[in-house]
Amino acid sequence: MPRHTARVRPGDPAQRPTEPHNLLPSERAFADRWSATVRQVGRRVPVGEIERTLDAGGRVDLLYDWETFTEELTDAIMDTLAPEFVASGRAVLDDLGVLAKAEEVVVDVSFTLTSPQATEYARARAGDLVTAVSEETRLAIRRTVTRGFTENLTRREISRVLRSVGTGLNDRYAQAVVTSHLRAAERLAREHPGWSPERISREAQQQSSRYAERLTRSRARTIARTEIQIASNQGKLGGWNEAVAQGHLQPGSVQREWRTGPGSLSGISPCDICIPMHGVRVPFGTPFQPSTGSRMMPPAHPNCRCTAVLVEPGSVSAPGVL
Repeated sequence: MPRHTARVRPGDPAQRPTEPHNLLPSERAFADRWSATVRQVGRRVPVGEIERTLDAGGRVDLLYDWETFTEELTDAIMDTLAPEFVASGRAVLDDLGVLAKAEEVVVDVSFTLTSPQATEYARARAGDLVTAVSEETRLAIRRTVTRGFTENLTRREISRVLRSVGTGLNDRYAQAVVTSHLRAAERLAREHPGWSPERISREAQQQSSRYAERLTRSRARTIARTEIQIASNQGKLGGWNEAVAQGHLQPGSVQREWRTGPGSLSGISPCDICIPMHGVRVPFGTPFQPSTGSRMMPPAHPNCRCTAVLVEPGSVSAPGVL
């Protein structure tokens, strides 16, 4: 597989391959659950109901059951992020020997799926994600309706396109779907002059719907990579803090070091944001300062694969970029 250059904007679809086989198992589970949830909720609104609402001049975004959307997507996110958070936290505790010590003596190592750290993290992160996606999808629906009328699409055409857009797509992707529909309709009209407008519209909608499905999966994979990486790094930080609280780690004796990569797993080189961060060290309780803003742990941007490790002050840093 050819390697992409680093001269791309972080989070762009071109930054990392989007094929499912480039996902970690936990990322694939997140992406699959996310896609299934948003697809199910988005397609519960019948096309006929959308069309009647457009005829009446009503707001199509109010047809969607946002309460159910919030509940189901929150459950999906929590079910996938909490295990990653816990697994990462327990891994660092194991590396530090804390878990082994906990078996020998009575030590409170509360790092399980039911621990407050895991549930609070997953719930907070899910809340932020669901709120953002709900707002983005509502905006995408409203903008799609406006553009549909501007482009002289029929109400039925707009309704059909909205069935594809209302599956968790942001406005950028939604407008790409509308453009796909318009171009497909123009091409079909040229290639099939004998077709009726209804048949052209229907065929164009089928093509744009397949395109929307690909965008939905791509967006799900980007979110999955980012959120699983955040959960993993936050779990690692939580594990370190747990070790400090239990007296098994002295924060003044270690530093945190930013590590980029791994390119061998993702199939690309780190981006311009992350390359300067490789090997950067900070005191245990001090945030890193990537160009995207202060943070205690990576990632620095969507699709970022960076992590952090504990090192002894003065030790030799990892050579090069991973």
